Amino acid sequence: MSNGKQKKRPEGFEQPTGIVNPNLRDGLKDVRDFRRFIEESFPVKEVGAASSKEKNIRHGHISTLHIWWARRPLAASRATAYAALTPAPKDAEEWQKKRDFIIQLCQWENSNNQSLLERARREILEANGGVPPKVLDPFSGGGSYPLEALRLGCESYANDYNPVAVLIEKATLEYPQKFGRPFEGMPDWAKPQAGNQKTEGKKKKKGKDEQPALFDPTIDSQPTDFNPLLNAVRYWSEWVLEEARKELAEFYPPDPDGSIPVGIFGRVPFHVKTLRVDKTFRSCVNFGWRRRLKRRLHFIPKF
Repeated sequence: MSNGKQKKRPEGFEQPTGIVNPNLRDGLKDVRDFRRFIEESFPVKEVGAASSKEKNIRHGHISTLHIWWARRPLAASRATAYAALTPAPKDAEEWQKKRDFIIQLCQWENSNNQSLLERARREILEANGGVPPKVLDPFSGGGSYPLEALRLGCESYANDYNPVAVLIEKATLEYPQKFGRPFEGMPDWAKPQAGNQKTEGKKKKKGKDEQPALFDPTIDSQPTDFNPLLNAVRYWSEWVLEEARKELAEFYPPDPDGSIPVGIFGRVPFHVKTLRVDKTFRSCVNFGWRRRLKRRLHFIPKF
C-alpha cells in the first residue's frame, strides 16, 4: 500500500525508450512503434454522435436480427477497432488526418464504402507486418465488435456463454460467409427459381382464402451471383408463416371484408364501491395507440 509519498527512483533508473526486442515482428524495431492511435487520441464526441444516430436505423442493421440488451454500436466498434490496430501519429498533421478518417469511417452510410474500408485494411496490415491481426472478443454478446473487426480484414474470434448470443453471432458472422455464396450441394429451395417471372397485366384480386406472401417471389431476371442465404430465409419464413396459419386460423376468423385481425382487446370489468358510488365499470381500450402506431389499424368498440 502507498503512504501517499512518491518513492524515489533508484539511481540510474530511466524510462526505457528505443529498446530493441528481438521477438518483435520484422519492421517493428522500437517499443514506441507499439503505441496505437487510441492510446494517444480518439474523436469521442464525433463517434458518440454517430453511435447515437445509429439507434434510429433499422433497415439493414444487425439489431433487427434479434434483440440483444447490451448491443454495442457498430460505429463505435468500427472506430475503436481501427484506432486500436493502427500506430500512433508521428506529428500533428498525421494526427489530424487520422482523426478525420476515423470520423468518416464510423458513419453509417460508409459501412460498405469499399474505398474507405480498403484504406483501413491496408493500414492495419502494414501496422501488423502484413499479417491480418487476430481479434478476440471473449464476451461478444450481439457480435458488433467481431463483425466490425471482420469488416476491417482481421481474423475475428467471438465467444459468449449465452446460447442466444451464440446463435446471433453465428447468424451475423458465420452463416453469411458459409452460405452467402453459391456452394456445392445446395438444396433446390436455395437456388433461384427459373419459373418465377414478373406478373403481367393487373394483379389478381386476393380472395378471402388467399393471403399475401411474406416476400414477393416475382423477379425480373435470374441473377448470376445470387445469395443462397437470402433464398433460404425466404423459403423457411414462408414455411413458418404457413404452419402458423394452419394452427392459428381458427382463433382469428376473417372479418366480412376479408381482412384478418391480429389482436383482440377485451374490456375488463371492475367494481367501484364508495359512500356515493356503487357501480361496475369496464375498462376502455386506449384509442391513442392508433395515432402512435401510424399504421393501418382500427378499433371497433363492442359493448
